[in-house]
Amino acid sequence: WVLGDVLGYLFVYLQYIAYPAGVLFVAGLVTSKVFILWYPATTVAFLKWSRNYIVCAIWTMSFYFPVAFLVVDKDNIYFDYKIYSPLYNITSDAWKHLKPAGLTILFIIPNLLVIFSTGVTLVMIGKSRKMSKKSGGSVRWQGVMAVLVTAIVFCVSTLPYTAYTLIISPFVDENPPGILKIQYKRYAAFLSLLNLMSNAYIYSYTIASYRTFLRSRINLVQAFFFPRRGLLYSSTIKRGEDTDKTRPESSRIPKCETCDF
Repeated sequence: WVLGDVLGYLFVYLQYIAYPAGVLFVAGLVTSKVFILWYPATTVAFLKWSRNYIVCAIWTMSFYFPVAFLVVDKDNIYFDYKIYSPLYNITSDAWKHLKPAGLTILFIIPNLLVIFSTGVTLVMIGKSRKMSKKSGGSVRWQGVMAVLVTAIVFCVSTLPYTAYTLIISPFVDENPPGILKIQYKRYAAFLSLLNLMSNAYIYSYTIASYRTFLRSRINLVQAFFFPRRGLLYSSTIKRGEDTDKTRPESSRIPKCETCDF
């Protein structure tokens, strides 16, 4: 690799940790949303005391492949010109049992959970919308939209490469390698990066409280590094200044002349 062997090894091992962790976290998010819709009080109470254990379990399972690499053959790494990235070369006989178990736990089950949970969520949203229309209420779309968009991006990101790993790579024989073994693998590998980079943007776009949280953290960082410049998202109105004068004419609230407050 042009960046050196050390970074190549780090990239391979960290990749096999981060990608399964992202898959498991999205599956947990979408599945927990379904249970919250089904059993709101019970699920929220359960998640309050078990969330740390769930996160620890997800990170522990994400180390499955790196630990297996170290045990079987830690140096069996090559550079794949199809996706322009270093990869682990699974050639040992031990992987006949290790690989199916890892793929089932870290990829097949989470993908099925996301697809099933997304379908159930859509059905429940349809029922909730009908009931809200009858009662004259409305549906809170922020959390629902965040889960749905996350699930859609997750499926677009992971299903192509999962299909390549489970179907195309072991069962399709292209000699010489053609569109499925080269072009399809390349595009599927690049799509898999979409899930890693999109979640923060999805939450920022769909959830107002998350945007507020980001602004507060940005203000803290800016205040730490640039204490004299002021906050990025703070108001420019000084204390004691008439705030009504800073608003446009169309948005000012008319004052009550006969009120004492």
